[in-house]
Amino acid sequence: APLSHLNLSRANAPTSTPPPPTQRPHARPTHPVSTHTQRHTAGVFAGELGLHVLVVNQRQRELSILIKLALESLTTEEVITMVSTQARGIFFDGVPMRFYGSTLLGYCAAFGLRAPIALLFSNEGVRRSLNLSDPRLACSRTGFLPLHAAVANGRPDMFDYLIGRIVPLDDECRHAMRLGQAESMTDDEWSQRYICLEDSAAEYHHRTTLTANAELSLLTPLQLSAKLGDQRMARHILRDRLILNWKWGPITSYRMELTEIDSAGEHGNDLMEIVASLSANSRTQELLLDSFMQGFMHELFLSKWKRFAGRIYYYLRAIDVLYMLTILYQGFDLKNDTATGNDAEAQKWLTYLSLSLALVLTAIELASIVLKWRNDTHIRSKREKLKQM
Repeated sequence: APLSHLNLSRANAPTSTPPPPTQRPHARPTHPVSTHTQRHTAGVFAGELGLHVLVVNQRQRELSILIKLALESLTTEEVITMVSTQARGIFFDGVPMRFYGSTLLGYCAAFGLRAPIALLFSNEGVRRSLNLSDPRLACSRTGFLPLHAAVANGRPDMFDYLIGRIVPLDDECRHAMRLGQAESMTDDEWSQRYICLEDSAAEYHHRTTLTANAELSLLTPLQLSAKLGDQRMARHILRDRLILNWKWGPITSYRMELTEIDSAGEHGNDLMEIVASLSANSRTQELLLDSFMQGFMHELFLSKWKRFAGRIYYYLRAIDVLYMLTILYQGFDLKNDTATGNDAEAQKWLTYLSLSLALVLTAIELASIVLKWRNDTHIRSKREKLKQM
């Protein structure tokens, strides 16, 4: 690793005060974009920047200084290359490293560092060329954008910030931003008590990109939190979608749009499908309990069952039972060799009935195959679009 990485990763380095101006790393402006070499590490830490090390060690102030240095010394294209560089070594394949998002912005989101992101997007050139939903920021391993990295690491405050909400600015974050403040920002703007990403914010419903990891591909933040079994994060996102319907004294009624939730969605991976999956982990299945938003998911399943799903289920089972009985009767009748006269006529009608039932069951299976094919076609089209980018 470069010598600068070793200096940045010292665990016992003081963080209460910034380094003196004479010691700040400005002698070689390319240090922020230098990565681990593979000569000695055999690719274990390939692609990792010194800035990644600062994020993991929560060195927000030093990180802000280096980002300011990069904004002053590098071109916009070089800065974007820096923040989109992937930590792709085999060390990052394990858990929890694979959920950090690989890129610098993904790491900042995973560890809850708002100041570096705010500093980066205070630069006009970066704002024009990049936003937090840019596919260049997607992790090649999991498909996570910074927003998904925040969700996967249980950061509701970071989630709110990344989607453009105005969030409180704590003292440490404010001080780190002042150390690396951009020329376009005034002291009054940095001293304010709130920050907001505005036009550079991530899209609320943006899905993870398609990767070799199909389990985590094409998931919205809500679906990702459910897939990982993070009930706290799922509750935060769902409550954020509540719309006040009416209020009468202590009683309040809310409504909620069921996009990404109802299994009638066109793209699959809806919340109901994830929770009901046989492969879902125990934490995900617990979303059906009364302890999760007063049994919201259970009530949704129950409502669909009472409206139409129950009738469909019993109709299908009745067809199965009737088909089985006709086949059994024909089988026993032929075995006893009693088909004569009227019996032969009865056998003929039973044959017609069993064939009709078989056609109905075949049509149901074909409908399921077509639905699966449509979902697979959607995934293939996404893959083709990614290849063309």
